[in-house]
Amino acid sequence: MNERSDLTLEIIQQKYLPYGAGETQAMIRVTAAASDESAGPPAASGAEVIIVDCSGSMAHPRPKLLAARRAACAALDAMRDGTEFAVLSGRLEATMVYPHRLGLVTATEETRAAAKSAVNRLEADGLTRISSWLALSARLLRPLAGRIRHAMLFTDGHNWHESEDGSFDRVLNACAGIFTCDARGIGDDWDPSDLRKIAAALHGTADGLADVADLEDEFRSVMLKAMRMVVPDVMLRLRVPQGVTIQEFRQLHPADADLTKQGETVTGVATEYWIGSWSGETRDYLVTLSAEASRFRQNTDVRLARVEVAVRGADGDLAVAGKPEFVLARWTPDPPEPTWLPTDNYTGQRETGRAIVDGCLAWLANEYDKATESWAGAVKLAIAAGDDDRLSLLATLVEVVDPVTGEVRLRDELTKPVVLQAQVRAEHTSFVSTREAAPQPGWKLRKPPAWTPKEQAARVCAQPGCGWLSPADARVCEKCAQPFRLADPGASMEAGR
Repeated sequence: MNERSDLTLEIIQQKYLPYGAGETQAMIRVTAAASDESAGPPAASGAEVIIVDCSGSMAHPRPKLLAARRAACAALDAMRDGTEFAVLSGRLEATMVYPHRLGLVTATEETRAAAKSAVNRLEADGLTRISSWLALSARLLRPLAGRIRHAMLFTDGHNWHESEDGSFDRVLNACAGIFTCDARGIGDDWDPSDLRKIAAALHGTADGLADVADLEDEFRSVMLKAMRMVVPDVMLRLRVPQGVTIQEFRQLHPADADLTKQGETVTGVATEYWIGSWSGETRDYLVTLSAEASRFRQNTDVRLARVEVAVRGADGDLAVAGKPEFVLARWTPDPPEPTWLPTDNYTGQRETGRAIVDGCLAWLANEYDKATESWAGAVKLAIAAGDDDRLSLLATLVEVVDPVTGEVRLRDELTKPVVLQAQVRAEHTSFVSTREAAPQPGWKLRKPPAWTPKEQAARVCAQPGCGWLSPADARVCEKCAQPFRLADPGASMEAGR
């Protein structure tokens, strides 16, 4: 592990269970933090592969290819001296653009200039097969175990027979644990599910760009973030005793993703999950455990899982970072009432995200009434949860007619690139603090979204612990019966206590 970084673990759960209960959940929060931000960027110890989609669709229209060239050059300019790198072109097969041999080269002013010259000669032809791009990246990066290994790619088209023959999933499985990958979609013919698969398996990010002109800034931003990575090859290890099994393991933040099948059993009681290379950041995971309650003592704390975070070194061995934490259970005849946990908010975000995705799929299938219904449901869920990020995303798809009932109208100018972007972004999640999301003294409730019609603004209850959304003409909160103050309905949205 980089000496300027520190990895910490936190377990957030409700340990009390009624007698006989066989399932419990816990949130695992992992934080990587640079210990000395004033010391400048971390020492160059990374390896980068930049993949440029050069399939035939990139030539139609030609400005798309020119934007792709500029984006790759912007990424090269953002790369730190000393980084080992390569540039690939992606078609049915991936080929080396720079260097002109199989391998990586050290980033210097001269090698970056030579790479940009090669990029600016790229032309587009052929079909798209992303698995070949990832396979060549893995071949280049595999020898550099213990270093930060990262790839970035974009695509404007569908994989060629990748879903039918299963080659995409096989290659993703083979690449897991070798490098992290960020993927972007541009234009109107890419598949968001492909990008989400890449992000989930290779623990990067997936996004879509509605305007190809944004690709240059996006690639520069992705590279700058990669240059801030300081912790390579992070692993989460869960050890469970006999009588306990891992039912589900999923990432909650920064994007929702089911990682259950990615677990690798290394001993009879330990399962490891590779979770990529990290910059200074926090990620949240959810583990669901099934326990045979009768095997364990009652009315006392029982350790159902030991959780460790480890980093792989250059020799391939894993070194545990920091102290382990434990998922606990206490079976009792009278467990206390459940309290709020961050997982509750993440569950709400997931439900809203799925409604957005359902609407996107319906719109793409020309089922506009179904899309409207799904997005209206998503609006209601997002308003009830105060989910501003998804409300902003939904605002690109619909106009809200009535925020109370969730009535919406499809935007007249809605285009396929915007819908594809919304589909892939719907699974991004907003960070949830461990502090209970309830009003505190002096706390002010958030304003309604800018697109909410003022004349139909709803009342938000300012009672601590409530925050319920009621109709604009309501005299009391529909949830807790707290009287509203006699004021304009919209004013109650900012009522402090």
